[in-house]
Amino acid sequence: MTKITITGSGSACGVPIIGGSFGATDAGNEKNIRTRSAARFETPEGDFLVECGPDFRIQVLRNNITEIDNIFLSHGHADHIIGIWELSCYAGRRGKPVAVYGSEQTLNEVKRIFSFMFAEGKQTKILLNEIKPFAEFTFSGTGVKVVPLPFIHQNMNPLGFKYKRTVYTPDFSSFPDMVDDYLQDLDLWIMELTFRNDVGRGHNYIDQLHTLLEKYKPKRCVLNHLSDDIDYETLSSALPPNVELAYDGMIVDIP
Repeated sequence: MTKITITGSGSACGVPIIGGSFGATDAGNEKNIRTRSAARFETPEGDFLVECGPDFRIQVLRNNITEIDNIFLSHGHADHIIGIWELSCYAGRRGKPVAVYGSEQTLNEVKRIFSFMFAEGKQTKILLNEIKPFAEFTFSGTGVKVVPLPFIHQNMNPLGFKYKRTVYTPDFSSFPDMVDDYLQDLDLWIMELTFRNDVGRGHNYIDQLHTLLEKYKPKRCVLNHLSDDIDYETLSSALPPNVELAYDGMIVDIP
């Protein structure tokens, strides 16, 4: 059994945004209170985290995550990487490295933003590991094997991944044809859905969601990276039975 915790279900600004606005969502529903999207995978072969955004510290504390060894980064936008500094504090205290995995583009952005940590000659216990699309790799110290999958988001090429028959999809508006085979016969697809409609920002939206569901027919789909444009109850009532909106703290079990 694999246990997936959605440690964060929100898009770049979270919900509510600074100033207290809940947008189109119901402020009285706790499932509309969203930190930036992130997840924890606990598998029989070992554990890993996905994303390291600005809410990383509160997410790991809230979910009682005390051991952090491996983190997968999808791309270099702030809401996915800006918590890297928190890892420095953690790894330094425990005296054991944390392995971070991402594309060359993503790791270059990490090194640019956190140059005080990764400049030549600096000592750090954060180990950056470059991964490439379709090249299976194993997380350090585990038997967890995943295949990175390329997607298209604005001017970036973020990576999702496939673990057994589960796919985790990052921010995206489209993807190369070569990804198609990896999306067949899925037990679970954790998919980004930021807006109800196409607003031209390189994100998935409801019409495209239904097209993908009809084409690939995953057994179960969990929609993540939700903005304040998406109210939990309103959209949930309009989704097929095998499709759910994520919320902070949601647990997803897969055989």
